[in-house]
Amino acid sequence: KTDIISLSRKKIFEIFTPVAVRTLDFSFMKQRKGKTSSQKSGEPQKNRESTKNIVFFESERMFQGYHHLLDRLKPNITILQDEEYLQKNKDFPFDSIHGYIDNRAKDDLARLQKTLIKKLAKLKRSKEFKSKLQYKGIPLFDMLRDVWDYAFVMGYLKSAYYVECIGNYLAANQPKLVIIMCEDPKRQKVTAELAKNRGIKTLMLMHGAIGERDILYNTLLSGHIAVYGKHYRGIFVRLGYPPKQITITGNPAWDNISDVKLARKELYTRLGLPEDKKIILLATTHFPIDVRDGMA
Repeated sequence: KTDIISLSRKKIFEIFTPVAVRTLDFSFMKQRKGKTSSQKSGEPQKNRESTKNIVFFESERMFQGYHHLLDRLKPNITILQDEEYLQKNKDFPFDSIHGYIDNRAKDDLARLQKTLIKKLAKLKRSKEFKSKLQYKGIPLFDMLRDVWDYAFVMGYLKSAYYVECIGNYLAANQPKLVIIMCEDPKRQKVTAELAKNRGIKTLMLMHGAIGERDILYNTLLSGHIAVYGKHYRGIFVRLGYPPKQITITGNPAWDNISDVKLARKELYTRLGLPEDKKIILLATTHFPIDVRDGMA
């Protein structure tokens, strides 16, 4: 029999885990309950600076890496933020999705939060569900308790929050094109879905190497993809993406070094290396799974 101490420990974790999950993304919870924009319910406010035909919605790191490409799209582009950039380029107009949450949306999200908590409690009480969620006699439900807590307490609610904010932004500004770097983060996946539903064109700029077993690219929603070269074009085609919606562009992040001229002697001097040595560059960041598995 399970002793009293073990039962007490289990009960403490059941109470503590949902609370701990909320602290994982406190900024999101704060934004959801924060100041409401001045728009009326159902009438999202337009971009305070100006409405642009092209929107770039990515992290600050992506913006810094691709701003040479984005420079070419000025003055017809807005940089849309989720997390506010620490270093802003004053030549670009910036906007934030968090300015597009209204009272109606907050009320809907509050109701959804209560519904999700009730559904989670019901799920945890379900003996039938727990009995089916086993593998070779090992109960998996308790092992995944933190996953359930995150999904119902934070994950689903955050996705709904993105639906409200981004949906209001697109409705208010009606851009002709939305540019993203991938569809892995939920905000980008939501953006691609909402844009598609509204008939807004989407362009995904390939970011990082991928392999044919990379499941993140099996269900893309973007209307067009810009890839590094023929090799990656072939991968996307084999993953089922329409060939006509794929364009080879190279990597725009390298545009800023295309004109750099550096003599061998100068390079070795800068690196402090003897000139009789060879340089081997091993670029390991985001190796495709297919390649990485064979490198060990």
